[in-house]
Amino acid sequence: MKKCQECKEAVAVYQCPRCNRRTCSLKCCIAHKQNTGCNGKRDRTKFQRLEEMGDTTLRSDFHFLEDVLSTVDGGKRLMKQVGANARSSGIQNLVSEISVEEQGPNKKAKIERAPLPLKWRRLVQQAKERQTTLLLMPPGMQRHKSNTSQYHIASDVIFWKLEFIIGVQKSTTTLKKVSEDSLWIEEWRKQQKNVDLESLHFLIKKLPCPSNNRPLYITLDRKMTLKEALKGMTIIENPIIEVVVTEDLNHFPRAIQEIDSLTT
Repeated sequence: MKKCQECKEAVAVYQCPRCNRRTCSLKCCIAHKQNTGCNGKRDRTKFQRLEEMGDTTLRSDFHFLEDVLSTVDGGKRLMKQVGANARSSGIQNLVSEISVEEQGPNKKAKIERAPLPLKWRRLVQQAKERQTTLLLMPPGMQRHKSNTSQYHIASDVIFWKLEFIIGVQKSTTTLKKVSEDSLWIEEWRKQQKNVDLESLHFLIKKLPCPSNNRPLYITLDRKMTLKEALKGMTIIENPIIEVVVTEDLNHFPRAIQEIDSLTT
């Protein structure tokens, strides 16, 4: 049993939803908040992997979306009261416009996103020209805010944020700006100089996921540049490469890859 991280004596029975610090009582919980400045509330915009989500997370996300809709609706009523014009004042460029339409007995939420900033529109367009579909998350999401990928106009090169997720334990190595013209395997070698590559497999998730919700993976060619490896791929925010040892391959079912051309 783990000890309380505040008093270091009693067995911990509580865990802070925000920072995961363990405490044994209300007294230690309050002391933890005073000592660390933690508010004890889970960061509902922080990115969380699908396999880490549970019923508590889903309920929290549902209530969060309800709060967003309620806040936006209240803001729109307030703007009508003061006679504000959202389009002329530029507010339309800062927030998404959410409205509710009546459709029979059910209500349907209609969501129109605000225009993307120029740098993101440019990045999406340049990725498309390279036959890579780039999907971006809403601006408030942590994964989008931490995305350092960018298109460099002068050199006509995309610099990607590249993540390597290592094994089933999901430890992560993150590279902030990797040129699309570089060999992705060399970027890995720079970070893991003493690792035997022969025992490793490098996979990327095939998106969108199949209807049975079980993800499929594609094996990356080690001789390819990052640009070549991402050709024909759909990625969310930035490329994520799974690094898997042979004995764990059964956890990563591979998709059947199309062959562009055959040589005889």
